[in-house]
Amino acid sequence: MGEKEKKYKEWLVQRDKEIGFLCLVKLVCDDCGMRWVQNVRQTLPPCPECGSDEVFEYDTLQVG
Repeated sequence: MGEKEKKYKEWLVQRDKEIGFLCLVKLVCDDCGMRWVQNVRQTLPPCPECGSDEVFEYDTLQVG
């Protein structure tokens, strides 16, 4: 398993431990420019393409 896959799996475990509603958000990676949609609670995931932590939310599609 590569480093980016390991970081992403660690984030999934962390997300499941967090309290709050799942929100469907649009995300963008500041390093590679990848855009994707993800369910998040509080912590944003690392980029699934390059593994960067420089990920930003730019739109919320659904709350709850």
